[in-house]
Amino acid sequence: MALLLYTLLFLFIYLIGRVAWKFYSIYRKLHNATKQFRDFGAQQNGSAYGYQSGQEHDYRSSSTNNRTTTQTGDVIEDRRTEDKINRKIFTQEEGEYVDFEEVK
Repeated sequence: MALLLYTLLFLFIYLIGRVAWKFYSIYRKLHNATKQFRDFGAQQNGSAYGYQSGQEHDYRSSSTNNRTTTQTGDVIEDRRTEDKINRKIFTQEEGEYVDFEEVK
């Protein structure tokens, strides 16, 4: 009788361990997927958060860092590269394109 109880106890502990391991593996997969999305979003947006540990980013070398403060105190920061800032939206074949000069 004691052998049967020890066997049932062992099976119970074994099943709890298997279920816990499965939950842990699902958690790790979700955690890694979330981290990949965060890193990809940070890379696409050029945001200052979402760095991987040990990495340093310097956006000044590849882009202009224009900061403008509005009258309400909001800060607008433009981190686009010069190429992206100066590119034309339409090609010559798509219609008229008027060169624009801002009057100051």
